[in-house]
Amino acid sequence: MDVVFESGERKTLKFTGTVKSLFVKLDLNLEEFLVSRLGEILTSDSKLQDCDVILLINVVSGG
Repeated sequence: MDVVFESGERKTLKFTGTVKSLFVKLDLNLEEFLVSRLGEILTSDSKLQDCDVILLINVVSGG
């Protein structure tokens, strides 16, 4: 699986499971990112396969 961050950083790893379990593995906060695969936004319980390429998009909020 390739995990591509909006900043351009890329990580390649062996992984099959849910978006939520991927974030645990990568020690990332799920609330800080949107997850996209082939242009589709995924939910935390979406299944991921080892052959996927996913994009992590930073969520920006402010007041």
